[in-house]
Amino acid sequence: MPWTPPFQPTELVARLWLTIQNIRSGLGLRGAKEHALGPLMCRVWKRLVRLHAEVERLVTAVREDRLRAPRAARQRVELRPTRSEEEASAAKAEDSPPTTPWEKLALPRGFRGLLGVVPETRQTGGQVQFWINDPELPELLAKAPQLGRPLRSLCYMMGIRPPPALRPPPRPRRPRPARPRPARRQPRPVGDSAASPSSSSGPAAVLFKPPTEAEILSWMPGQKRPMP
Repeated sequence: MPWTPPFQPTELVARLWLTIQNIRSGLGLRGAKEHALGPLMCRVWKRLVRLHAEVERLVTAVREDRLRAPRAARQRVELRPTRSEEEASAAKAEDSPPTTPWEKLALPRGFRGLLGVVPETRQTGGQVQFWINDPELPELLAKAPQLGRPLRSLCYMMGIRPPPALRPPPRPRRPRPARPRPARRQPRPVGDSAASPSSSSGPAAVLFKPPTEAEILSWMPGQKRPMP
């Protein structure tokens, strides 16, 4: 009987889910080799499922033309709780069931964070790269910039440099305060008698005394300079 290749979905979100399923296979292999990492593998898988759900929600909203514009960030004012509110929050914490130990585990972060913990997922990096380069993705990102955040997280996790369409917009620069300019020096008046050297007194006035007309004529050729 001839071998039939498995069905490959052509829809964008379905292909992303298939890629995440392949990443899960690598998580299962690592968890089978190191049982101590089993809880961490469960948390990574839960993170990937949420990532796919967020991408699917945004893509569906764009295609059905019901995507809402992102709200502007509001400044939250933290109010100091009263004594009764503190007691109520403490009682609620005591009544709530304790979280499981695997929920407290830190997820792999940074560039190639998942590959360092689960090297079995390296073979899936090419599939993620192929999916990121889909020609339909830039059009979706132009209509829904919110898609960039989960997809950048997936790229960093798998050690892939995000393409230009996925890069975050540059942050606006803060306006720098204008530096005060030094005071411009006022020009000295030409007819200022107080600042002219001829009207000053002292040794400097003697050194810079202008010559008389007789002295100027004596310096001319053919004239004799009078003796002092």
